[in-house]
Amino acid sequence: MKKIESFIKNRKFFWSCILTLLFVAQFLIINPIGNFALNDSWVHADTIKHLLETGEFRMIPWAEPTFYIPILYGFFVAKLFGFSFTLFRITTLVLSFLLLLVLYIFLLEVSKQPILSFLFSLVLWLSPIFYNLSFTFMTSIPALFCLLLSMFFYYKGFTQNEDKFLLLGSLISLAGFFIRQTNILLWFAGITYYLWCFFQNFNDDERNKYSIMFKKLIKLFIIPLLLFTGVYLSLYFFNLLPQNLAKAHLKQINLSFLVHFFHWSWFYLSYSALFLSPILCGILVTQKNFFHSIKYWLLTSFSLFFSLIFNFSWSSRYEKIGNIINQFGLGPYRVIQGNLEIFLTEDFFLLLDLLAGICFGSLLYLIWVKFDKIEHDLNFIIIFFLTYLGVVSSVVAFDRYILPITLSVLIILASVIKQFNVNYKVTFCCILIIGIFSISQTQHYIEWNRVRTKFANSVLDNKVPATKIDAGVEWNGVHDYWNVAHTKIKPTESKPWWIQDMFSANTEEYVVSFSKFDKYNILKQKQLDSWFNPNNEIYLLEKSKK
Repeated sequence: MKKIESFIKNRKFFWSCILTLLFVAQFLIINPIGNFALNDSWVHADTIKHLLETGEFRMIPWAEPTFYIPILYGFFVAKLFGFSFTLFRITTLVLSFLLLLVLYIFLLEVSKQPILSFLFSLVLWLSPIFYNLSFTFMTSIPALFCLLLSMFFYYKGFTQNEDKFLLLGSLISLAGFFIRQTNILLWFAGITYYLWCFFQNFNDDERNKYSIMFKKLIKLFIIPLLLFTGVYLSLYFFNLLPQNLAKAHLKQINLSFLVHFFHWSWFYLSYSALFLSPILCGILVTQKNFFHSIKYWLLTSFSLFFSLIFNFSWSSRYEKIGNIINQFGLGPYRVIQGNLEIFLTEDFFLLLDLLAGICFGSLLYLIWVKFDKIEHDLNFIIIFFLTYLGVVSSVVAFDRYILPITLSVLIILASVIKQFNVNYKVTFCCILIIGIFSISQTQHYIEWNRVRTKFANSVLDNKVPATKIDAGVEWNGVHDYWNVAHTKIKPTESKPWWIQDMFSANTEEYVVSFSKFDKYNILKQKQLDSWFNPNNEIYLLEKSKK
């Protein structure tokens, strides 16, 4: 028995195999196959589809990410196997899996503890935002993979003093800009830490040594930046940059900006701690001396106070701008018509905010008491964390922007975890609870999108024009965006936001909805094969002729 326990605790390969098996096993519960767009996947896939059909590069005018790398690999996949949202979804799932393996290896280097590295990887994977986005063709997962890979190479470069790893870190972080703009902030963090080390060790008696280091700075950071600048300017001169690049996200600096900054920075910090709660709980049950510390109670009380302010001053956030986490579950729900039943109540979010506050206070205390134990060569991640937090809290933001913050804190926490005992059973139980929520609600989100698409396509197959079918943002976007993109028809009555903003020519003769409507006949209805969520019926409606 002891030999088995020793094998489980110490064998690095064993835990990577378990991680792989669990990743594959998820498909016994969730079926990723289906030619339908999830979230904003249709915006990114539209460029690929147009490139395949015409050879012309075209972006939807209000697209904001610089998602050229996903376009490239998406184009080659579609060229080989045909255009399909299933294939695009699989590419993201593959990247999610590779990300988890790289994270496991990275955390193993930092913590030297295989089982903890495995549990940390599960924490990120089964967090609601990461898990839901792993089934989309959004830029979040590819950008996070690129970010993690460049972090890993920077870390190896700084710890081993290896130029090749630093160069790879710079190249990958700058390449990450062409998935999501914020990835370039890691290059800034890398060069800042390099310069900090340079000047900290500067000595007039060793000028020749520092001349060599300066040349390395040029080779490892500046030349990659020049290559990046060349690619960016080429895109600019050929008019291939997104038309809405950065403009829609900028906010004016005034009192409302300060309120916005507080709301989002607190959300990102406290909910990152909440997503790490399995690890924090596993530590707290073994470190009872924390509860005898005045500092611990002061930090926790401070966090709870701000969580209450956060909750009462921004209680409507999950209805309006949650994107992934909202009052109806996971994933955007206000994208098709119908009366939705609230699944996650205001009381639930109050409890969640309070738990987030406790977790953040505990995390602060844990890092405070062991701050000197954080590896110096992870300081570039701290620089990135602070820079990224300042940027994403200053713009029009979404909850999905939390992922790089959660990843950064996870790695820093792995550096100090060696100083504590962790109750693995408690940690695993907490991961299981969060995982059940993430998996069940993502499965529900995928299922209603599957049925929504099937219903709308059945009408389209009967030669009904797409302009007469309202199946919500994603379906309308895939089938009818460019046909009505320049149509300016003012709606004559109250319409859904996507009809008013994008599809004003849509007559809504057929509607896919979460509920029945007056003046509409039911053509089809389907009970969803999903768990827990009360919004489990989809209707296909036809406008009454009377």
